[in-house]
Amino acid sequence: MTQCENSVSTQQGFDRVRALDLAPTSFVQAMKRADAAAATDRAGKTAARCAGWTRSLSLAVAGVFLLALASKLFLVHFAASQVPFYDEWDGEAAAVIKPFLEGHFSVADLFQHDNEHLIFFTRLLTILDLKISGYWDVLPLMIFNAFLHATTLALGLWTLTRPLAGPRAMAALLFGCGLAVIPFGHESALMGFNTHFYTLIAFSLAALWLLADARAWSGRWFCGVLMAAGAYLSMASGALAPATAAGLALVQFWRGARSGLAEALAIVALLIMSALFVALTPSVPENAAFHAHSLSSFLFGLLDLLAWPVRVKFGAVLYLPGLAFALALLRDAPRRADPRWFNLGVLAWVLVQMAALSFGRNGALYSRYLDFCVVGLFANIVSALWLAPRLDGFLNRRRFVALALATSAILAALAGANHGRVMKIHAITERRDDSRIQEARLRAYLATGGSAALIGKGRFDIPYPSADRLKAFLDDPTIRATLPPDLNPTQRVHPLVEGIKSSLLSFWWLFLLAGLAAWGAAVLRLPSPDRGMSGNGARGSFRIF
Repeated sequence: MTQCENSVSTQQGFDRVRALDLAPTSFVQAMKRADAAAATDRAGKTAARCAGWTRSLSLAVAGVFLLALASKLFLVHFAASQVPFYDEWDGEAAAVIKPFLEGHFSVADLFQHDNEHLIFFTRLLTILDLKISGYWDVLPLMIFNAFLHATTLALGLWTLTRPLAGPRAMAALLFGCGLAVIPFGHESALMGFNTHFYTLIAFSLAALWLLADARAWSGRWFCGVLMAAGAYLSMASGALAPATAAGLALVQFWRGARSGLAEALAIVALLIMSALFVALTPSVPENAAFHAHSLSSFLFGLLDLLAWPVRVKFGAVLYLPGLAFALALLRDAPRRADPRWFNLGVLAWVLVQMAALSFGRNGALYSRYLDFCVVGLFANIVSALWLAPRLDGFLNRRRFVALALATSAILAALAGANHGRVMKIHAITERRDDSRIQEARLRAYLATGGSAALIGKGRFDIPYPSADRLKAFLDDPTIRATLPPDLNPTQRVHPLVEGIKSSLLSFWWLFLLAGLAAWGAAVLRLPSPDRGMSGNGARGSFRIF
């Protein structure tokens, strides 16, 4: 630009200023229009970024479901067999299949207790499985359980991450996915009869999700009450689901998120419901030996459960993020619709379940109970990430991939730790080998009728603790007629049912590939980090007090 051109340009600028001075209204209107345009542009970029995070998070949730399902189907394909195992002989054959086929099974029998538990849905699915398969087949129940648990984990994680901004929600889903694919609860996964463990978790989380922000006596509230009843119809500790929801509502009442007589009466109704369920739960004298008989044994059992998966004296510090999250929530006292209330309810539910387990089973850390502990880890991971808002501007594609690799390495080390606190890999291989031995021995007995195939063998050489009782099952004509083809080669099968079952188990790797593809797409769609995207939305901040 020449000096002349610069002078002309400068003069034109002074002319514009003088024009604005003479017409201030026009200037203000122009500035307003500019501000409105800038705000619209920012809103558009924010909406686009939010849409990007929504797509990425949706794909990540799908990835959690698919990878968890692939892991469970592979486990069933690798280690399971059609031979019923331990509780399945009493809980399915004697209590359901025999009376159902002989015509003296009534609707009331669905509500009979098995030990302290009602297991309504387990009995219902056993009958449905019998009608569909045409014989007693435990594998379809294992497949159903795999789908149910994978769905519960994925949706539960998605719901727990609602208080988090996009980057931290993705990190939480990544950590949660890693935990979901490790078969901590392999005992339940390899027993079709254990559906009630999974329905307890599913109905309890659904009840808390519905009741956490439901207006008292609304349609949503009644749906939550039905879900809480479903938890009780699954296992005895489900009786505490309404009490947990009532406790959450009471805290909301205290912090001003609820008010009025209707809300107070709803809390009382939930407490009465829980008390009724507890009163209806029978006391089984034979189980008294498993109870905690002193306050110290109860507390030590509870602390041991809270410390899982580590084995240290003060392992319960794993729940400190949840405690800090709860204190911050109580400080903020948000509205009833705030999603953090659900997270607080889940933390409370896990603690209640662990307390029940510590009392009823003296804190036993059997594999079948570890799925409850995993939910507790989910909630604490989300709590820790909620307390770290600076991660929002840190995570990008490259760092997320690095985080995924680090998480995989940590979880691989965790899965490879062959001690009972985590997962005994050799226990899974032993279960597979035992099932092959059990199948061979039962086939030999059914072919020859010789008791030598059952008597005097090792503990897991036969699929029931008592050889005499097992022999009575096998000699019963009604039960023998329903035995699966692996034990009864003359059993008639439905080709379509067998084809679907075989395909789901044999092609588990397709779910694995689909899950990896979903995660890959989620990472590729990650929006650019927003440096101004800090805090927790309806979520508060890092400060606790």
